[in-house]
Amino acid sequence: MCFRAYNKTAPIEPDRSFFRYFFALFFYINPSGSLNTEPGESAQPVHSRWLAAGSLIPRLIRTVLKKDNPQYRKYGPHPYRVAVIHGGPGAAGEMKPVAAALASRAGVLEPLQSADSVEGQIQELKAVFESEGGRPMILIGHSWGAWLCLLFAARHPSAVLRLVLVGCAPVEDKYAEQIMQTRMMRLNKKEQAEFRSVLAQLSCAANSAGPALPEKLMMLINRTDTHDPEPGEPGDLMFRAGIYEKVWPEAQFLRRSGALMEALRSIRCPVLAVHGDYDPHPYAGVRDPLSAVLKDFRFILLEKCGHRPWIEKQASERFYRILTGEIVL
Repeated sequence: MCFRAYNKTAPIEPDRSFFRYFFALFFYINPSGSLNTEPGESAQPVHSRWLAAGSLIPRLIRTVLKKDNPQYRKYGPHPYRVAVIHGGPGAAGEMKPVAAALASRAGVLEPLQSADSVEGQIQELKAVFESEGGRPMILIGHSWGAWLCLLFAARHPSAVLRLVLVGCAPVEDKYAEQIMQTRMMRLNKKEQAEFRSVLAQLSCAANSAGPALPEKLMMLINRTDTHDPEPGEPGDLMFRAGIYEKVWPEAQFLRRSGALMEALRSIRCPVLAVHGDYDPHPYAGVRDPLSAVLKDFRFILLEKCGHRPWIEKQASERFYRILTGEIVL
């Protein structure tokens, strides 16, 4: 399997707000907010080389000044006809394991969105695909990334060969409230009280919140969103709260107003939705609305699988078989 070097970089300052900790519970984020890289994956700017390991400058300063976060990563051989699109919004890096696993099948792009609007993220994808991608593209989107793939395909139909939606969020607002209801039902009364307490403490603590509280919340969410996960931290993720805070309200408005569903009527390419039966995001909120508006739509429900199929012991193998079966170029 070949990991290609980053080809394009843009300065991205680490986001250290309370909200990064709060939303880390969905994505197993390292509380440091760091986006670690494999050897050879990214060329460091001059100032990063000055602050290399062994420098007398404190590690904290190295972290604050480091600006080698890329706008996308590349895996496997050129041409890059497949792209994996992360969720969040702002959860850059979570799809790295999927991109790496598919690299033996085709060249894969992993865009790392940095725009703070829905339109901006659509334009970012367009720029990356025009620069590095081979047309038309196969797009694999997770959670919010599934929505972004749908919106991109509606706007640029000639640029997309097919879509694969993984753990897609409900596309109609009437299904959305079931997500938290399902999570709370999977906790006992003590855990429910602890869940609410931790949320309240985090809200009061804001930027002064240390890692202990969000780590506890992450543990609870892990129980509600995963069925039987592999040990370890999937992905290579730095969550950027500023992106979430600006993009998600726009996305919610698109869903509540019906504009999202209206846009999806323009999609002409085949669409496959893959969803875990244990995912708290109700699969009916994806399957039923999309089957009503898309001309070429298929749905696969994975048994014993939560929100991120690639980390599930009993579902990941089938998940990857499904993905490789969709990479027909």
